Amino acid sequence: MHISRCSHAATPDALPGILWCVAPRVLHGGLPKAADYCTTGMVGRAPCPLARAGNEWRKPRDNIALPTPQPPPTTIMLDTKNLLHGIDLVLDLALMEQVFDRLPNVLFYVKDKEARYLMVNATLVERSALVSKEDVIGKTADELFEVTGSSTLMQDLSVIRSGEPITDVLRLFFSADGHRQWCLSSKFPVRDAEGQIAGLLGISRILPRPDEKHASYKRLLQFLKRLEEPAQPNLRISEIAREVQLSLDTLERLCREVFGLTPKQIMMRMRLDRACRLLETTDASITDIAAECGYADHSAFSRQFKAATLCTPQQYRGAHRTS
Repeated sequence: MHISRCSHAATPDALPGILWCVAPRVLHGGLPKAADYCTTGMVGRAPCPLARAGNEWRKPRDNIALPTPQPPPTTIMLDTKNLLHGIDLVLDLALMEQVFDRLPNVLFYVKDKEARYLMVNATLVERSALVSKEDVIGKTADELFEVTGSSTLMQDLSVIRSGEPITDVLRLFFSADGHRQWCLSSKFPVRDAEGQIAGLLGISRILPRPDEKHASYKRLLQFLKRLEEPAQPNLRISEIAREVQLSLDTLERLCREVFGLTPKQIMMRMRLDRACRLLETTDASITDIAAECGYADHSAFSRQFKAATLCTPQQYRGAHRTS
């Protein structure tokens, strides 16, 4: 199975901290064709391995000379767009499956027009508690993971029918052993040779517990403690940053280093975690829980809760209330 580059180009961008590359076929004794390069600038921030000097192209480190017409001395930059087009790059999904099998905290999947799994990586199989990939293929997400209220299937079908991708959506899901887990999900429509939507390709990055020994974690302690205090409606990240004496840029960088999330996503996750605990263990009204978790009104709380869990607070309580 193959997929054109336009359908999945954004997928690696949803994996911060992972270095992803596609290399062109080696030509001319280990060096790309001169035609694969341009002199008009730099595309993709990739410096060219060749420089032109006098009558020759030279690979500076190895001092390998290739004859070329004589131009004025200049530095050559890689034209990534034209190079990929010139070699007619098509990625094999089976190869992508092998790559994503090496990422233990990432669920990778390809689904057909009915949102049934066509391809998955090993992590998804493990989280579903099934034995093999063959057990997963042909099923929908609702058949693998616990469903409460609106389903993951409906979200998948929305992406397929609208053709609109979703990126870095903070989601709460329950693993096969019943544990609550957070992830960042991105889904992209896949088109066939005629340009018709044939399914979707997606990744869900499971968010691990932060490393409390990380040097940046200590710098975030005041910020995290501030978020844990009794919630205040309309509290702004900029206000907290000033209180803890961090610039917004520094706070953003530290949060991404430690949690892989933005400050706003961390605040939302902490609020919704608190809401889940209250729904599971108390009889407090939805309005009171919304206020306790920092929402000015229960309607805004219910919308954000449903966006993250695909169910209403009432549905969640009915499914997960502890005795």
